[in-house]
Amino acid sequence: MTIRYVYWFLSEKNANKEKPKQHATTTQELTKRIITLILGAFISLQLLGVSVLPFQNNIYVQYSGLLLVFVSICISITARISLGSNWAHAAEYQIKKGHTLTTDGIYKYIRHPIYTGMFLSCIGAELVTGSYILVAFIFILPATAYFQAKMEERILLKEFGKGYASYMKSTKMFIPFVW
Repeated sequence: MTIRYVYWFLSEKNANKEKPKQHATTTQELTKRIITLILGAFISLQLLGVSVLPFQNNIYVQYSGLLLVFVSICISITARISLGSNWAHAAEYQIKKGHTLTTDGIYKYIRHPIYTGMFLSCIGAELVTGSYILVAFIFILPATAYFQAKMEERILLKEFGKGYASYMKSTKMFIPFVW
C-alpha cells in the first residue's frame, strides 16, 4: 500500500505541472486529504502488527486478503497511468486546464477504477490483519465511493456533456458488467 501512496504523490506533482489545477486547494479539500492519509496510516499500522478488533484468522483468508491488496494496487495504478495528467485529487472536484475525457484502458470497463482499487485494498488489508473493522468497511466504503463518484460525475457531465452521458451508459461505475 505504501507503493501506491508514493506513486500517488509523485504522479500528482507531475500531473499538476503538465495540467495546472483550476483553483487552489480549500480547507475542506485538505480535510478530506488528511482523512484519507489517516485511514491509510491506520491500515498500514494494522499490517505492521497493531491488532484492532481481531478475529480468529487462517492462512487462506490472509492469502485472499493479500491477493485483493495486490489486485487493488494494480487496478489503482493502471487507472492513474490511464488518466495521466488529467488526474486531480478526488477531494478537489475540479476539471483541470486542458482536461480530456479518459475512456480507454481500464476506463473502458469502469468509470471509477481508483475507487474500486481503494475499496478492495482496504477490504484486503482487513482480511490480512483479521479485523472486524472489515464489516464496517464493507458498508461504509462503497457508500462513500458512490457519493464521491456521483459528485464527480455531475462535474464531468457539465464539462463533457453528451460524450460523458454516452460513456456512462456504456460502462459500469465500479465493477465491470455488475455495478
